[in-house]
Amino acid sequence: MLEEQVQERYDRCLNLDSDLEGSNGFEQQEGARLFARMRRSYLVSGLAAVGSIALVASVMASFGEGIAAQGGSNAGKDPHKQVVQVMGLIEYDEETAAKEQPKDPEELASQLKLPKSQCKDNTFYLDWGSSGPKVYLVHAEEGNADAKLLKLRKVKKAGLGPQSAEADKIMFLNALKSRMAPGTTAHGAVLATAGFRLSPEAAADTWKTVRQWNAKEKLFKLCDDSDDEGCHTLSGSKEANYELDSMVGEAKEQYGESSTIPSMEPGIFGTAHFGLASCGGASIQLGISGVSIDDMRQCHKDLQPIDKHYDAKRFETIEKHNLLIFSWLAGATPKINRTGLNDYMVGGIDEMRERYDVWLEIHGHSHNPCIPFAANKYFKKHGRLCNRHSKHEECLSDRFGSYHTSLRGPENASYSSCRESIHQFVHDDLMLERWRNSEACMNAAESVKQWGFISAFGRSAQLGYDVASPTKWSTVKHSIKAKDKEFIQEDEKDMEKGFVGKVLASTMLTTVLDSLGISPDAEVRTSKSEVAESTMTHYGLKPGWIEKC
Repeated sequence: MLEEQVQERYDRCLNLDSDLEGSNGFEQQEGARLFARMRRSYLVSGLAAVGSIALVASVMASFGEGIAAQGGSNAGKDPHKQVVQVMGLIEYDEETAAKEQPKDPEELASQLKLPKSQCKDNTFYLDWGSSGPKVYLVHAEEGNADAKLLKLRKVKKAGLGPQSAEADKIMFLNALKSRMAPGTTAHGAVLATAGFRLSPEAAADTWKTVRQWNAKEKLFKLCDDSDDEGCHTLSGSKEANYELDSMVGEAKEQYGESSTIPSMEPGIFGTAHFGLASCGGASIQLGISGVSIDDMRQCHKDLQPIDKHYDAKRFETIEKHNLLIFSWLAGATPKINRTGLNDYMVGGIDEMRERYDVWLEIHGHSHNPCIPFAANKYFKKHGRLCNRHSKHEECLSDRFGSYHTSLRGPENASYSSCRESIHQFVHDDLMLERWRNSEACMNAAESVKQWGFISAFGRSAQLGYDVASPTKWSTVKHSIKAKDKEFIQEDEKDMEKGFVGKVLASTMLTTVLDSLGISPDAEVRTSKSEVAESTMTHYGLKPGWIEKC
């Protein structure tokens, strides 16, 4: 019954009009900056996060209805569709970059469908990820608490990254400024994540541009040549911290401060046993709470030494709260060797798919074993997207502009050949292999018995539904293996509408998470928390624009 309801909702989603709502020393500075911002204490609301899809584990039944009693039903008609939904792998549903280059900031603002503010308390909060900035319409906390808010909450400028032309960045910033009401007193903020960490030189140039522009325009607070508090790049570990806060905050909001659920008690970080893994376009974050101090220290030691060029704060321990925090960053620049282990292989889904292409070709493969042969006709020339991720002119992308592969599918691609290939690829990652060889790290992950997923890639309706009640991790794994002997198939209607690559994505993420040592008996679930809404509170901002004031 539940599976039929899920299928119905998924199919209904696919029939939506394509015009969806919206348009869619560093370490020391980062540490000081984070703890200066933690106005909601760790013991009350957790550590915070700005992120993308996130997998979070906690001892709380805070995530609504879902697939509690499904058992093995995830291996039904389309197990990979189920797994992608369970894991919260939901691509952005805001519009991708405009097809026509805007002539001026006003035209760009119109393309993004940004309204004009009618209130001086309104401003913007930007979450600048690897595929472009998400623009949140926000207002100052001290604004009218009872005021009516606009329905539109966010848009996205896809394709604008640290390596984009300076003129494009300036036009984007001016487009935002053009929507501000006269006499606006509120000031926003902009934080960047893994896409900026991957390109440190380009990121530095981008922040210089933003700060110089903001010194005059005053759109963001604490953002000029002498202060970067309101405009900077988060380290991987700090990004994971923010994501933890989002999960805990959402649960506390749903159940209230007086909840008797153990994980909602003030001692959550000292006693509760939970974990987190967040996957965006370029990085995966992992956090585990409730591990013994000795295991935390040993796990941290076992992962050393690390390369610090792209992210010097890839992991840390917060012993006061029994927390382990890690970040895996995938990127195209580091060379992949044919033999031995390689760094920056496992990470965010877009960059990891690109690294997988390179890994396949280095090992003599000209096809992607996780792509069905029927998908080959959807390979197209996508200009900058293909050129950014591949040496090939044509590539496979989805309706939201996310890169999948530049290698076509073989005639007889099977689920088992895909899974075995991904397994080999994942086990070539330096950091993950160190984790797997560390008894302390594996014990830390295996000891967690409650896991869940935060869908931070967009609205849950995009790929069907949020799985909100727990299901066994063994069930998720079984879904991946259920069709091993069959050839890979993806629904033709899905592919026509731009929903591609679910077998590749679900196999990749499930393999990574399983390699971390998650117990087969652990329960996983999703959360409806919005990580950006958690983070913006540290800048005195709340979601939504006030209609009029």
